[in-house]
Amino acid sequence: NSLGLTGVAFSGYDIGGFIGNASENLFTRWVQIGAFSPFFRGHSMINSKASEPWSYGEQTEEISRNFIKLRYKLMGYLYSLFYEATQTGMPISRSLAIDYSFDDLIYDGKYQNQYLFGPGLLVAPMESNKELAKVYLPKGDWYELFTDQKYGGNAEIIADCGIQRLPVYVKASSILPVLPHANTNTKNLGEVLEIHLYAGNEGNSFTYYEDDGESFDYQSDAYYRRLIQFDPAENRVILSETEGSYTSTIRELVICFHGFANFHSCQINNESSQINNHEYRFIDPIANIDPFGIDTGEWLKIDNLQSIKTNLINNEIEIHWS
Repeated sequence: NSLGLTGVAFSGYDIGGFIGNASENLFTRWVQIGAFSPFFRGHSMINSKASEPWSYGEQTEEISRNFIKLRYKLMGYLYSLFYEATQTGMPISRSLAIDYSFDDLIYDGKYQNQYLFGPGLLVAPMESNKELAKVYLPKGDWYELFTDQKYGGNAEIIADCGIQRLPVYVKASSILPVLPHANTNTKNLGEVLEIHLYAGNEGNSFTYYEDDGESFDYQSDAYYRRLIQFDPAENRVILSETEGSYTSTIRELVICFHGFANFHSCQINNESSQINNHEYRFIDPIANIDPFGIDTGEWLKIDNLQSIKTNLINNEIEIHWS
């Protein structure tokens, strides 16, 4: 977070610590936190345990797989934040002092490790030996990422931080792009883009960005960029016409509505669209490999998520609901 404030956006972790051997829980927690960092790798010195999830047992491997997959799902969000950093200098891991400069509690030592990952996600890193911990949520409303439980801001809460999860919260009115089938950093992102929209009273926007991830062709307009705008007063989301000559692999758009009162009609470019209600998970439960009954995280799900689907076109797309 401090490096981000100095203009160095690309920083992060050697998962496992490089020197010496982490415990199972310490390595697991390190992966979870690392998944929400700009730079993320496993690395270790000679004559120490390899910093690979399978080196620490089945439970660590499963939890690590969950959070590595979640990082890939968030790659559209993360890559867009890297683009923003090149344009404005805004860091990716953001000290709370950037957005909440005059909130005294964000400077309290109890909350000094909390940070924003981009504009919408608040991450509360926790020690590997804790299962309950205090988290401070600044002003506004917040949604727990994995369950959609809603919290009011300007509040200290007790967060469940058992080893299978990390306290992560989404700011109300946030626009969170998710690539559910992404397999690599910038290649093979899949054909589906989910836009997760979180109910709130303030308008918001997010610039989604792609390019080939390896060349300098973006300097010759070989990029894919579009502005996503949320207008809560009008119950609508608008995706602008695409900019740039790069061809995205994404063909299907899914809008997921978090925290909204159930609505009964939805139009996409003035044509009616079917509303789907379904269960949704950002991370999967882990196997019950503990004979004493470890918490597998089966309950870490959103029970009744409303969503709509449409083909992703390059022209402007307007979604309106009532």
